[in-house]
Amino acid sequence: MKHSVDGSVVVFANASTPEARNAALDFARRGWFVVLAGASDTTLNELKKYIQMTGGVAHVVPADPKTREGRLRLNYEATAWFGRVDKWIDDARATENETSRNSRWKSLLVVGCAVVALGFIGSRIRQSRSNEPSSDSASTPK
Repeated sequence: MKHSVDGSVVVFANASTPEARNAALDFARRGWFVVLAGASDTTLNELKKYIQMTGGVAHVVPADPKTREGRLRLNYEATAWFGRVDKWIDDARATENETSRNSRWKSLLVVGCAVVALGFIGSRIRQSRSNEPSSDSASTPK
């Protein structure tokens, strides 16, 4: 059964972990359509009910995402159900690690820019001091 939807579609290939459940709920709150797969059908069906109770849309695919056949089935059912897949998340912990890694890079970038800016300001100050006439040369007669 294909549904006509306008929202983005996210697939959680391992939605049985606590991190993935929290991330799936977060995506659903933001209006994403959520496709869930993982080891525990009971846990996934409970998560689906909770997402639906909060106004979200979710679909559970009984497939093992660790196998090639399971991933193919997950992709097939997600596209059959929603028409497309916009984001695929294998492991929610990896996305959290990426976020913290990106935060570290942003911090390093800000610090690097501050160092460059301070170096530039320091060179401008030294340059302006070297262009000023010294008080010794102004007082000595020629």
